[in-house]
Amino acid sequence: MAEIDLADVETMGPAMLSCSERERKFAYALGSGAAETYAQAAVWAGYSTTGDGHRVRASELMDRQRVREAVREVASQCLETMAGLAMRVLRETLTDKRHPERFKAATTILSRLGWGERQALDIGINAKVTISHEEAALQDLQHCLDMGFTRGQLESVFGFSGLDRLLDKLKTAPPKLITYEPQSAPAVPSAVETQKRD
Repeated sequence: MAEIDLADVETMGPAMLSCSERERKFAYALGSGAAETYAQAAVWAGYSTTGDGHRVRASELMDRQRVREAVREVASQCLETMAGLAMRVLRETLTDKRHPERFKAATTILSRLGWGERQALDIGINAKVTISHEEAALQDLQHCLDMGFTRGQLESVFGFSGLDRLLDKLKTAPPKLITYEPQSAPAVPSAVETQKRD
């Protein structure tokens, strides 16, 4: 087993700095992928293997929030350093017209950029609603008149003093109806359409 040297504290993130030296070694071994198991990471960190003590210690270490955060921090840093290698593999895959995973690589990239196949339906509705209680009352009055309400029934719904005013308004101006005009959302090209353009 190789010795893990974490002497360069300046390059450590806040999660690693919050850990003890052994916790840092444990977190680095796991986060970097150098250790295959928690127990192996504990051994690399310097914990004893007597009586399976390294397994117990590994379990205890993973119960600590600061250690889990340090593992994630190291893993994130390692992934960032591998981004260039991943880009190289993607470039090689995309430029090799005979590569069996070429289409999958292309659609994955397009999907990550937001240009992939639609997984949800986007509906955009633009509407302006103006509420006029008087217009609503006039519409209700017209409906009641169409259904044959008597004067007494109309007074019980609209009130004695307001009924005559509404009847006069109804005679002079017909009620306005609410109209709705649908507007279409902008089209987003699918991965298949994008591929056809190439």
